[in-house]
Parts: sequence; structure tokens; C-alpha cells
Amino acid sequence: LQPSRSDPEAVRSDIVLNVVVMENYETTDGIQALGIDVHRHCFVINQTDGEWSRESACKIDPDSGYENTTQDYTNLAFATGGGAWSLNILRRNDDRTTRAFTD
Repeated sequence: LQPSRSDPEAVRSDIVLNVVVMENYETTDGIQALGIDVHRHCFVINQTDGEWSRESACKIDPDSGYENTTQDYTNLAFATGGGAWSLNILRRNDDRTTRAFTD
């Protein structure tokens, strides 16, 4: 089956898509997250040591993406069992973000 923007359920089950988009994610406590998975868990970088943790109850900031980012990209990734990563956080290019990916 070919992926369809109008029918994300039509995506093949053996493909997992992750997207890097200009969108913000945060915990229910308002802490910015690096990414979010299909179960709405988010990945948060500890501001002290740069270690990351997986937190539950994450949400997408509805005003942070460009036009249809959530519908066109994030939801498509979720439909495949994948997740989304915040380009806004990755662009920071600080030591904490780098350590989260390299350690």
C-alpha cells in the first residue's frame, strides 16, 4: 500500500517513520521536550547533566508548528508507530542536546 495523506492507516506496517519538524512538545508540567512518541511520551533533556529521560503525558503545542505540520507529518509518523523530534530544540546546538544524542 502507498502512504496517503488522507488515510494514514494505509501506511505499511513494516515501516516506522520518525520526523524532525518545527513543532514544540512539552510535559504536563510545561517542560519543553526534545521529542514525542506515538504513545504521547516525551523525551526530556535534564538541564543539569544533559541526560535524557522519557516522561509520560506529553502534549503538542498546537500553535508551534507551521500550518499543517501536525496533520501532514507528525500524525503520519504516529500512524507508523514512530515519533517526532523538535527541530526547535535541535537547533539550539548546546552541549546538553549534543550529549543526549552521543552518550
